[in-house]
Amino acid sequence: MSSNTVYLVSGANRSIGLGLVKALVLRDNVIIFAGARDPAAATDLQALVKQYPGKVHILKLVSASKEDSEAAAAFVEKVAGHINVIIANAGIAETWAPAHEISIEGVERHFKVNAIGPLVLFQAFYPLLKAAPSTPKFVVISTRAGSIESGAAVPLGLSAYGPSKAAVNYLTRKIHFENEHLISFAVHPGAVDT
Repeated sequence: MSSNTVYLVSGANRSIGLGLVKALVLRDNVIIFAGARDPAAATDLQALVKQYPGKVHILKLVSASKEDSEAAAAFVEKVAGHINVIIANAGIAETWAPAHEISIEGVERHFKVNAIGPLVLFQAFYPLLKAAPSTPKFVVISTRAGSIESGAAVPLGLSAYGPSKAAVNYLTRKIHFENEHLISFAVHPGAVDT
């Protein structure tokens, strides 16, 4: 259907995700699907849709929502027929409490958004990754805080965020080794004011 390079960026309504969309849209022959929890409130993305008609499409995409991910995949299939690159950027860092103070609910929420969310996205888009005409890529925006070796030693209360990112780092590597037809890796973007 499409000879364009087709991207999906989750968590694209602000910060790293929005920056990625703004950089990618400057390339030739691209279609970018930008995931946002609330497309109606994603005014920066709406401006890009108007500025680059046909190149940017906004999708309702709440991290770890199977329904949103499946609906997004159906829309991408209709428009582009495949996906070349998924950048699983959506994530949270809502609490900085140490392990002895953190709520279990807070830990569960971090795991749901930061670890399960990218897996749900991968599963929903798996057929479209397989349909890519060249080697597709599944990229997860992670963090050094997810490193068991160096992240655990950081003197911040990362008792929910760090382990959730460690889990997604493992899943990302597992996806890579289980699927010879695609490349999967996690990226630490450095210190970013999100």
